[in-house]
Amino acid sequence: MLKHDKALWRVEFRTDLTRAKAPIVPVAYLLEAHWENQVRWLGMLFRKRLTVSELDLVDTHTWPEMKDLEKFMTRLFDEAWTNSGPELPLGSCVLAPKYPMHSALQFAPQESAVNIDAEDDPVKSFPTLYACLLSFLDELSPIATAPVMPFKPRPAPAPGTRADVELTNKAA
Repeated sequence: MLKHDKALWRVEFRTDLTRAKAPIVPVAYLLEAHWENQVRWLGMLFRKRLTVSELDLVDTHTWPEMKDLEKFMTRLFDEAWTNSGPELPLGSCVLAPKYPMHSALQFAPQESAVNIDAEDDPVKSFPTLYACLLSFLDELSPIATAPVMPFKPRPAPAPGTRADVELTNKAA
Protein backbone atom coordinates (compact mmCIF):
# COMPACT_ATOMS: atom_id res chain seq x y z
CA MET A 1 0.00 0.00 0.00
CA LEU A 2 1.32 3.42 -0.96
CA LYS A 3 1.83 6.02 1.72
CA HIS A 4 -0.21 9.18 1.16
CA ASP A 5 -1.11 12.53 2.70
CA LYS A 6 -4.48 14.20 2.43
CA ALA A 7 -6.06 17.43 3.57
CA LEU A 8 -9.56 18.88 3.62
CA TRP A 9 -10.17 22.61 4.10
CA ARG A 10 -13.37 24.63 4.52
CA VAL A 11 -12.90 28.14 3.12
CA GLU A 12 -15.15 30.67 4.81
CA PHE A 13 -15.49 34.42 5.14
CA ARG A 14 -16.11 35.84 8.62
CA THR A 15 -18.13 39.03 8.26
CA ASP A 16 -17.11 40.53 11.63
CA LEU A 17 -14.04 39.31 13.51
CA THR A 18 -15.03 41.25 16.64
CA ARG A 19 -18.24 39.28 17.22
CA ALA A 20 -18.36 35.56 17.85
CA LYS A 21 -21.88 35.21 16.46
CA ALA A 22 -21.29 37.23 13.30
CA PRO A 23 -22.47 35.58 10.08
CA ILE A 24 -19.97 33.29 8.36
CA VAL A 25 -20.24 33.04 4.58
CA PRO A 26 -19.33 29.58 3.21
CA VAL A 27 -17.09 29.98 0.16
CA ALA A 28 -15.40 26.69 -0.79
CA TYR A 29 -14.08 23.27 0.12
CA LEU A 30 -10.60 22.15 -0.92
CA LEU A 31 -9.62 18.46 -0.84
CA GLU A 32 -6.15 17.22 -1.70
CA ALA A 33 -4.30 13.91 -1.72
CA HIS A 34 -0.66 13.21 -2.57
CA TRP A 35 0.87 9.72 -2.79
CA GLU A 36 4.53 8.78 -2.42
CA ASN A 37 4.74 7.75 -6.10
CA GLN A 38 4.09 11.42 -7.02
CA VAL A 39 0.44 10.95 -7.98
CA ARG A 40 -1.61 13.96 -6.89
CA TRP A 41 -5.28 14.87 -6.73
CA LEU A 42 -6.63 18.32 -5.92
CA GLY A 43 -10.27 19.30 -6.01
CA MET A 44 -12.08 22.49 -5.10
CA LEU A 45 -15.82 22.99 -4.85
CA PHE A 46 -16.60 26.69 -4.67
CA ARG A 47 -19.35 29.22 -5.08
CA LYS A 48 -19.14 31.27 -8.27
CA ARG A 49 -20.52 34.38 -6.61
CA LEU A 50 -21.93 35.73 -3.37
CA THR A 51 -25.50 36.97 -3.21
CA VAL A 52 -26.12 40.72 -3.13
CA SER A 53 -27.19 40.39 0.51
CA GLU A 54 -23.97 38.54 1.37
CA LEU A 55 -21.88 41.17 -0.41
CA ASP A 56 -23.54 43.77 1.84
CA LEU A 57 -21.98 41.90 4.80
CA VAL A 58 -18.50 41.83 3.23
CA ASP A 59 -16.08 44.76 3.31
CA THR A 60 -15.33 44.81 -0.41
CA HIS A 61 -12.85 47.69 0.04
CA THR A 62 -10.63 45.39 2.09
CA TRP A 63 -11.61 42.23 0.20
CA PRO A 64 -12.26 43.26 -3.43
CA GLU A 65 -11.63 39.61 -4.42
CA MET A 66 -15.04 38.73 -2.99
CA LYS A 67 -16.76 40.71 -5.76
CA ASP A 68 -15.40 38.30 -8.38
CA LEU A 69 -15.35 35.11 -6.35
CA GLU A 70 -14.99 32.71 -9.28
CA LYS A 71 -11.78 34.40 -10.48
CA PHE A 72 -10.38 34.50 -6.92
CA MET A 73 -11.14 30.84 -6.20
CA THR A 74 -9.63 29.77 -9.53
CA ARG A 75 -6.46 31.68 -8.63
CA LEU A 76 -6.31 29.99 -5.20
CA PHE A 77 -6.79 26.57 -6.82
CA ASP A 78 -3.97 27.24 -9.30
CA GLU A 79 -1.72 28.43 -6.46
CA ALA A 80 -2.39 25.26 -4.45
CA TRP A 81 -1.68 23.10 -7.51
CA THR A 82 1.62 24.81 -8.36
CA ASN A 83 2.85 24.77 -4.73
CA SER A 84 2.79 20.99 -4.53
CA GLY A 85 5.25 18.54 -5.97
CA PRO A 86 7.55 15.61 -5.23
CA GLU A 87 9.68 17.55 -2.71
CA LEU A 88 6.97 19.94 -1.49
CA PRO A 89 4.18 19.39 1.03
CA LEU A 90 0.54 19.46 0.04
CA GLY A 91 -0.18 22.62 -1.92
CA SER A 92 -3.23 23.39 0.20
CA CYS A 93 -1.05 23.23 3.32
CA VAL A 94 1.20 25.89 1.78
CA LEU A 95 -1.78 28.05 0.82
CA ALA A 96 -3.82 27.79 4.04
CA PRO A 97 -1.41 29.70 6.34
CA LYS A 98 -1.87 32.77 4.15
CA TYR A 99 -5.49 32.87 5.41
CA PRO A 100 -5.23 32.03 9.14
CA MET A 101 -7.82 32.10 11.90
CA HIS A 102 -7.41 35.85 12.52
CA SER A 103 -8.14 36.67 8.86
CA ALA A 104 -11.65 37.39 7.59
CA LEU A 105 -11.08 34.78 4.85
CA GLN A 106 -10.08 31.61 6.62
CA PHE A 107 -8.97 28.12 5.62
CA ALA A 108 -10.39 25.95 8.42
CA PRO A 109 -9.04 22.39 8.55
CA GLN A 110 -11.70 19.68 8.47
CA GLU A 111 -11.51 16.07 9.46
CA SER A 112 -11.67 14.07 6.24
CA ALA A 113 -13.95 11.05 6.40
CA VAL A 114 -12.88 9.85 2.96
CA ASN A 115 -11.10 6.50 3.07
CA ILE A 116 -8.53 6.02 0.32
CA ASP A 117 -6.34 3.57 2.24
CA ALA A 118 -7.83 0.44 0.68
CA GLU A 119 -6.68 1.13 -2.88
CA ASP A 120 -3.23 0.06 -4.08
CA ASP A 121 -3.66 2.19 -7.20
CA PRO A 122 -4.08 5.90 -6.28
CA VAL A 123 -5.97 6.60 -9.51
CA LYS A 124 -8.74 4.25 -8.32
CA SER A 125 -9.19 6.62 -5.36
CA PHE A 126 -10.07 9.58 -7.59
CA PRO A 127 -13.83 8.80 -7.81
CA THR A 128 -13.96 8.45 -4.01
CA LEU A 129 -12.24 11.81 -3.55
CA TYR A 130 -14.54 13.41 -6.12
CA ALA A 131 -17.66 12.02 -4.41
CA CYS A 132 -16.42 13.24 -1.04
CA LEU A 133 -15.93 16.75 -2.43
CA LEU A 134 -19.40 16.76 -3.99
CA SER A 135 -20.92 15.80 -0.62
CA PHE A 136 -20.25 19.38 0.56
CA LEU A 137 -22.50 20.94 -2.07
CA ASP A 138 -25.30 21.79 0.37
CA GLU A 139 -22.79 23.32 2.81
CA LEU A 140 -22.14 26.11 0.28
CA SER A 141 -25.68 27.48 0.37
CA PRO A 142 -25.99 31.27 0.72
CA ILE A 143 -26.51 32.57 4.26
CA ALA A 144 -28.27 35.77 3.21
CA THR A 145 -30.67 36.33 0.37
CA ALA A 146 -33.05 39.11 -0.54
CA PRO A 147 -36.81 38.61 -0.27
CA VAL A 148 -38.13 37.23 -3.53
CA MET A 149 -41.51 37.84 -5.05
CA PRO A 150 -43.24 34.58 -5.98
CA PHE A 151 -43.25 33.73 -9.67
CA LYS A 152 -44.17 30.63 -11.58
CA PRO A 153 -41.76 27.96 -10.30
CA ARG A 154 -38.99 26.71 -12.54
CA PRO A 155 -38.35 23.02 -12.95
CA ALA A 156 -36.00 21.74 -10.28
CA PRO A 157 -32.36 21.21 -11.33
CA ALA A 158 -31.03 17.69 -11.55
CA PRO A 159 -29.87 16.31 -8.18
CA GLY A 160 -26.31 17.26 -7.30
CA THR A 161 -26.21 20.31 -9.58
CA ARG A 162 -26.35 23.98 -8.69
CA ALA A 163 -25.82 26.89 -11.02
CA ASP A 164 -23.95 28.93 -8.41
CA VAL A 165 -21.33 26.32 -7.52
CA GLU A 166 -18.25 25.45 -9.56
CA LEU A 167 -16.15 22.32 -9.29
CA THR A 168 -12.53 22.29 -10.32
CA ASN A 169 -10.07 19.43 -9.99
CA LYS A 170 -6.81 18.17 -11.42
CA ALA A 171 -4.94 14.91 -11.21
CA ALA A 172 -1.50 13.91 -12.34
